[in-house]
Amino acid sequence: MIIEYVASGAAHLRLANRALPDQPEVQAIVNEFFADLNNKRPGRKFSLLFNAFVEPDFGKRFLMFKDSLYSIHSDSGGLQIVTRGDEITDTLKDKIYRTQALYSDIAMCFDEIPVKTIRESSDRNDTTGRIFDAENLEELARKTGRNIKRQIEIFQEENSSSRPMIIAQGNCYETYNKWIDCLLKEIPSSQRSYIGGVAMGAAALGTGVLEDIERAVYAVQLAAQIGKSYVHVLGVGSIRRMLPYLALIRSGYYPKDIHLSYDSTTHTLGISNGLYYLKDGIKKFKTNYVDIFHDIDKKYNFSKKGVDVMLFHKLMHANSSYYHDREKDIIDLDKMKEFYYNRVGFATSSMENFMDKIDECLSSDKHIIRISDEIGVVREIHGLLQVKTLDDFLHWKKIYGGTVKSKRIGAEESSTLENFFA
Repeated sequence: MIIEYVASGAAHLRLANRALPDQPEVQAIVNEFFADLNNKRPGRKFSLLFNAFVEPDFGKRFLMFKDSLYSIHSDSGGLQIVTRGDEITDTLKDKIYRTQALYSDIAMCFDEIPVKTIRESSDRNDTTGRIFDAENLEELARKTGRNIKRQIEIFQEENSSSRPMIIAQGNCYETYNKWIDCLLKEIPSSQRSYIGGVAMGAAALGTGVLEDIERAVYAVQLAAQIGKSYVHVLGVGSIRRMLPYLALIRSGYYPKDIHLSYDSTTHTLGISNGLYYLKDGIKKFKTNYVDIFHDIDKKYNFSKKGVDVMLFHKLMHANSSYYHDREKDIIDLDKMKEFYYNRVGFATSSMENFMDKIDECLSSDKHIIRISDEIGVVREIHGLLQVKTLDDFLHWKKIYGGTVKSKRIGAEESSTLENFFA
């Protein structure tokens, strides 16, 4: 079993800083932190993610850290293209595929979203303003399959080892299955070994607790459908969102060889918004910086590096001008090392605490029960811990499906990404 934390939002770590490629000593500091996360626990891995549309240069920069990472993931940037008002053309997609091929190990596909809006505008999180587009599901799934087919062709042209990740869409188990069936009809059998695994899209299902649980249950079934045991969870930065997956691993529903990865911006963003994950929850840097310093110091010996709590506080409010005299274009290497040691150490320590919480939940049902009790779903999660088959889950749903919060997309008729954000 592999559990892989994939950190997005690398801009908050300043990994794209133009001075960094010319400073191997500073790169070594970053690599040391990443290697520590990646190698500390058997079966627990650490990776980075970049957006191949918004952050195309990041992929090349990430190669500085490739040896200390488990893998490099890339998003296609489809949602960002639409929100910026740009057009998703074949030329643009091919450009993104080549970036993914050159610089990533796992690459998200361009998926077509089977929903339509029922108002003039609908926020991404507004499930009442959208309807599942059952009528055009097959067409959109096939179009997604053609996107993946072309993605694989580019990867083959570039002799890349990168693997596309299918983003599955649906409004129930049957429609998720239909999505995969229709999508695979567009991908020749000779190319299917290139597929990495399955990530579960939420756009056509919903974003409530019930829908989170359903995706966790369906994901492993869909992965098995394409002969994979790799499931990726999109955009998760809280234990609450991970609870269904952890409960299903504990129950034995997930196979022992499962590879479960999840991406999060929460803990990298914490550097910029002053939030840190301590073992008892998120803490604000402003009022808890002393406790945060001591927590990081226990892991990384900040004190022995000459960093006390006051310097730590100063550095966490600093920017690149701390070490870079822009008028003279002079880098103070010692200060740059201090800056990155503190900045990256803050983030990786927060991530490590989160990973420890994941491991704690995987070690015993009681930890999962305690957290589920805190968020008011103890009966439901306790029931999920008994689920070992899909039939078990269908029985679970009859008992508990009406007692957990649901934010479900209504079923009816569809939409491209452009219509989704119209």
